[in-house]
Parts: sequence; C-alpha cells; structure tokens
Amino acid sequence: DNALDSIPEKEVPEVREFYTSLSRDVMLSMSQSGKRNHVLEYPRKMNDGEIIWVHVTIHFLIDPETGHRCAIWTLQDIHSKKREDMEKQYAAEHDALTGLWNRAYMTRQIEKTLQDYPDALHALFVIDVDNFKQLNDTMGHQVGDKFLYELAVVLKNSFRESDIVGRFGGDEFFVFMRNVSGVLPVTEKAETILSLCKMTAQRYLENLSISAGVGIYPYNGLTLEDLYKQADHALYEAKKRKNAYVFA
Repeated sequence: DNALDSIPEKEVPEVREFYTSLSRDVMLSMSQSGKRNHVLEYPRKMNDGEIIWVHVTIHFLIDPETGHRCAIWTLQDIHSKKREDMEKQYAAEHDALTGLWNRAYMTRQIEKTLQDYPDALHALFVIDVDNFKQLNDTMGHQVGDKFLYELAVVLKNSFRESDIVGRFGGDEFFVFMRNVSGVLPVTEKAETILSLCKMTAQRYLENLSISAGVGIYPYNGLTLEDLYKQADHALYEAKKRKNAYVFA
C-alpha cells in the first residue's frame, strides 16, 4: 500500500511531505530522538475510491529482549467526527442564509488584515438594500430570503478571493477590499456592483436596489470601528438617493 498515492492531490501538504521523505533512516532518527508517538490526520482515498478522514498514530517501541527499535502503525476512521467538527466550524464562521462570512468572523479577519498590513490601502463597503421592507411586505419573507441569497452570490462573484465578503445582518452586507492599488479601482467596483445588483433586484421589484457607503483605510479611519462609522455615515447619504454609492 502506497500511502502517498492514497492522499488526494493538494490536500494537507505537510502530510504529503512526510510520506515523500519517509525512509528507514528517518524512522530511526525519529525513534532515537526520544519521540514515542507521531500523529497524522488527513483525508485518505480508500481502495473503492471513497475519501475518508483518518487518524494515523506511529508508536515507537524498543524490543526489551533484542533492543531492536520498532514502529507500530495504527489507523482509525475519524470521518464522522471530522465532518461534525467541520460543520460546527462552518456554522461558527458563516451566515446561515447566504453562506457568506458572518459578522463575528468577518470582523476578526478585517481587524487581522489591518494589523498585518497597516501600510496598505484597503476599502470597506457597507451595503444596504433599498426598499427591502416593501419586498417582504408585498411578496413575503421567503421571497425576501431568496433575494438576499441571490444578492450574496452576486456580491461574492464580483470581488476577488482575497476580499472579505460577508453579511452584517438583516439586509446589510460588508465587503472589505484588501490591498487596493488606489481609489479608482474601488470606484469602478462600486459602479459595477450597483449595476449588477440592480439587475438582480429588478427581477423582484422595480424600485428594489442597493446603496453603498465606502470608507478608505487609512484616510477614513485607522481602526475597523472608525472606518465603519465613516462608511455607515456615507451609506446614510447614499440611501437618500437610492441605487447610489458615496465615499466617506
């Protein structure tokens, strides 16, 4: 059995690296270092093609009679537990309705970005749906939820993978553009999302649209709290016009 072939490509590179470098000398060195166990967890492709998560423990032993060093490998199926843990983690980080990042996770990621890249230029979009209450009142909350989901898909697909796109709550969304090259690309992005979201919204109600307030770090604030206050005030001005964006 070739353990390396059983690990799906691009999965847990540190485990693939371990199996790639595995040899008698490496095992002997690990044992002589005083290490008693070595643990690995990774998704493993079984003989029938199914991929399950496994817990592998290598136990290092010394035969008391001969003094020979031995290694015993045990493999445990932990797929159910791993899937449960991953589902819990997903629920803790994502918005249940839209699948975007939730408020708590998004806040942590933005604050970490500001800490890690304090000298870069970043942009915060605070986005709100115009006349959303009218949609709920006339077509029902299920339709309103369906629209929010479709809007989330549009927003997610409109930004880079490196950007942070999340639902702040209700019909309000956050987008944090990391490391932008200037204000111009932020302006172009604002115009693009207003146009795309308007097309999505008009399938539901003619006067349904979005408005956005935009704050630029560091000009409009050095912390997320200050940046949000400025962008939220800009959103307030944008909503007076409807289907508009305003920079702080």
